[in-house]
This record gives sequence, C-alpha cells and structure tokens, in this order.
Amino acid sequence: LQMPKTTGFWVVALPEASCDAGCARLRLGATHLACDEVAHHRRNSDVSSPSRMRALLDSLGVPLSAGAVCDGRWGEGADVPTVALDGESCFHSAVGRNASSFHCDAVPEPPGQGKRRLCFCSMPRPPLPPRSPPPPPPPSPSPASSSALKNEEQRWEGGGEARPCIAPGLSMRVDLSSLDPPERCSSPERNRNPLRCTAAYVTASPSVAFACAYTLDGDDEADTTCFEDRTPIPCATQPPHPTPPPPSAVPPPTAPPASPSLPTSPPHPPSPPPTLPPPLPSPSLPPCTPPGLDKFGGERARAGLSCCDLECLEDRPADDPDASAYPQVVMCRARTCGSIDPPSPPSPPPAPPPPPPAAPPRPPPPPPSPPDCSAGV
Repeated sequence: LQMPKTTGFWVVALPEASCDAGCARLRLGATHLACDEVAHHRRNSDVSSPSRMRALLDSLGVPLSAGAVCDGRWGEGADVPTVALDGESCFHSAVGRNASSFHCDAVPEPPGQGKRRLCFCSMPRPPLPPRSPPPPPPPSPSPASSSALKNEEQRWEGGGEARPCIAPGLSMRVDLSSLDPPERCSSPERNRNPLRCTAAYVTASPSVAFACAYTLDGDDEADTTCFEDRTPIPCATQPPHPTPPPPSAVPPPTAPPASPSLPTSPPHPPSPPPTLPPPLPSPSLPPCTPPGLDKFGGERARAGLSCCDLECLEDRPADDPDASAYPQVVMCRARTCGSIDPPSPPSPPPAPPPPPPAAPPRPPPPPPSPPDCSAGV
C-alpha cells in the first residue's frame, strides 16, 4: 500500500462502524493507520458539496445511483460524511465546519440502517516528548508580595483582569482572554486571517495556555479557519516583586588617599600654522560692458556685468557660428538700438619693463710720460 503525498487517504468504513475501526483495518508496513480529527478538518473541502461527495465515492468504488440525493442539513454531525448502503442517499459535510465537530469514534446514526462513514486515514502522530522536570519553587515571598499575589489570583478567579502567560513563543502573541470582552481563536476577525490567528493565544488557567493555529482546509477560501491547538503550554509563575534590603549598619568603604602626583613637564607650545603664499590677483574687469560688445560674451557674462548705456535685443549675424542655436543677441549700444557702434578701442599694451642701468664709462688712460733727456748727455 503506497502512502500518497497528502499523508493520508479516504476510505469507506464497514456498515455501522466508526472511523477508528475503519482506519485500524488498514496497515502501512507494520504500522496500523489511524483516524485523525485534525486531518479530517483539513480535508473537509473534499466532502463539503454534493458534487465533490459524488466524485469521491466514484473514485473509491462506491458510486451513487443516478437519482441519489446528497443532503447537507446535518453537515456538522459527528458521523458525517456518510453514505447509504444501497447508494441511494448520502450526507455531505458543511463548508467552514468547526474542527471540534469531527469525532473519529462516532458510529452512523440512526443505528440499524447500514450507513457507512467516509474516513480520512493517516499515519498516527508520534507521541509527545516527555516533559522536562518542573522548575524549583521560588523563594517564599514577603507578606506584602504574598498579599499582592493573592489579590491577583482573586481577580483571575472572579473573571477580572487576566494575567498573561509567561512561556517561550508567547511573548509576541496577544492574550485573547485578557481582552474586554474576552475572545476566542475562532472569532470572525481571525477565522479568515492567518496573521492575526497565529499572533494570539488563550489562557485556560493561570498555569496553562493554548496557542491559536491556522489551517487551510482544501482549496476553497471559505474552508479556512482558526482554532485552538490543544497542546498545553505551561505558564511560568511570575516572581513576586523583591523588597529592598534593610539599610546596613556597616559604613561604606572609603577610598584610599590619593598619592602625590609627580611634577610633569610643561606642555609643548603649539606649532604655528603653515604660511600659505598670497593668492594671485584676479584679472580686473571694467565695471560695465562698453557699447558695441555682446553683454553675455566671454567673461562678462560670468561676472554679471551690465551695459554701460543701452541694452538692445538684436538679430545675430547670419555668419555667426551661434546663429542657428541663438538667433538673437543682447548688444550694448551708446545712443539708440539698431545703430552700429564702433567697437571699443583695445586696451593699450602694457609698457615694456625699463632697460637695465648702463655700466659707468671707463676712465681715460693716463698721458704718456716725457722721455728722459739727461740720459747720454
């Protein structure tokens, strides 16, 4: 017998038999299969309409007659879905059925009619691991904290404010029992919302809580539901608020006297900042643009200079390379717009540097001395 990918399969039990007995007759290897109510609830969409019920019975070799009627008025009955022994009628499950309405040990009702249950059989669930030993009891609280804990237990038993459960995995969940009014996992705002469903839990007592679980039952959106996972979660006992210790009569220890510090050398004076060469002087520009020049030409546009006299918007000459992109130009004029002013004379070239000083003239040579006439006389 091959186990399908859905980890289980539908079978038709014997007449008047429960699903526990119908699944126990099947075996996978050495393991007997079992009826699982959670698996029944998850596969409820397979049997939640007359057409699906008829298709499933046909695949199991128990076809209905052509005129058979599949009734859904008892869609949440403990023994539903069922089929008559003669194949003339059947009872399908209700859409969005509550998980608590499935019972594997129920037999078809009323007895004596030979009806057969449809059961979803799967591998039995592994046993739960043994529980860890309970933590050691907390130290006995002071009288004041004992009174506070007693009042809190009285509020719990009287239906007042619920104490949240301290347990791993519940710190980020909402305790539905502490809401006003208290809510359940299957409330409408969580029954179709998996995020809100898995972010909540209910507290059954001060020491036990149950997490909300979300299941997708088949392909229909209407078959989704939020239910309480009946695996108990033990809640840790909240420790009492500690009382401050009484003041001690022993004076606090005093710090030892500081040892005399050794003389330190005076700090070095800060080094002067490095001197930077003076910036080069920027070329001077005239205070305004003279007549006959483009106002936005060259460095005058970057300096933001205006015309000395008139600003005239004129057509750019056709031979100007920028005439196609900028057909007009702002020209500075002296008298009227449209007149052609002579361009301003160019600035005179800088004077040449002075010549180096001439060398002083050489002194004249001394006159020749007269001959000595006394020699040879």
